[in-house]
Amino acid sequence: MSALLKTRETAVWLLLMVVSITNWVLGSQDNSFDAGSRAAIIILLTLAFFKVSLIMRYFMEVRHASNELKISCGLWLLATYILVTAANVGAFN
Repeated sequence: MSALLKTRETAVWLLLMVVSITNWVLGSQDNSFDAGSRAAIIILLTLAFFKVSLIMRYFMEVRHASNELKISCGLWLLATYILVTAANVGAFN
């Protein structure tokens, strides 16, 4: 049992929990639509996509995959992050 607690995946899972709680705390604050709320949106989305990258690497085993898969997953994540963030801060209005 103690060997299970010392694995890299357990550390990543704990980090995911900390980031999730941080997202919840930041997201539950009442922000009006101003420059501060746009910064909060960017921070929340950045943390969410950081979590996605950790899940892809450690729980979907992308870190052991071929370089082509690593690059395509990274590019997909970056493109999605840019589009979602731009849409949420009003870049397409």
